[in-house]
Amino acid sequence: MMDVTTEHLVKLADVARQLRVHRTTVHRWSKCGLEVVRLGNTPYTSREALARFSQPVEPGQPVRLQKNPPGNHAETERAMSRLSKSLGISLPRP
Repeated sequence: MMDVTTEHLVKLADVARQLRVHRTTVHRWSKCGLEVVRLGNTPYTSREALARFSQPVEPGQPVRLQKNPPGNHAETERAMSRLSKSLGISLPRP
């Protein structure tokens, strides 16, 4: 769970701009497990939440996914690659 007192908050719009994806892609991630808080009318996540979201799932760990996630999966793959590089982590290739 995101701790807004210790984590580095980032507006979802800024995440989309930095990762060069459409803002709806980042909002879709929030429905698939990216932790988001709303301060006023502005949705935020954190760098730490992005790192947790981009980590591979351990066997036996529950996964929250939409039944049929909408959107461009190639765009999501490219964005996750850029995210892992910007955070200095490596993700396994599917």
